[in-house]
Amino acid sequence: MNPQSSDWAGLRLRVPASTSNLGPGFDFLGLALSLWLEVRVLERTQGGGIEFAELSGTAADWPRGEENLLARAFGLGAPAGGLRLSVTSEIPIARG
Repeated sequence: MNPQSSDWAGLRLRVPASTSNLGPGFDFLGLALSLWLEVRVLERTQGGGIEFAELSGTAADWPRGEENLLARAFGLGAPAGGLRLSVTSEIPIARG
C-alpha cells in the first residue's frame, strides 16, 4: 500500500516543533512553532524491525540505522513483524 494514497490505513503522528529557553523563561517557558514532523506508521507483513519507506524534507538527511532515535523509539513497541515508517519533517536540526 502506498503511504501517500488517500486509502492509507495506518497510524499518523503529527507534532509541532518547539523552542525553549524564551528570554527569562529559564528552561520552563517554551513555544510551539508552525513547523511539523509527521510520521506515518504501517505494520510490516514480512521481515522485522523498523524500515523507512520514505524520509523527506529535513528528515532526508537522517540516518537510517540503529542510530536513528525515531526508529529506536518505535522499535520498543513494534510488533513481531516490524514497522514501516514514512517521515516528513519541516524542522531544522539545530542546537543552541
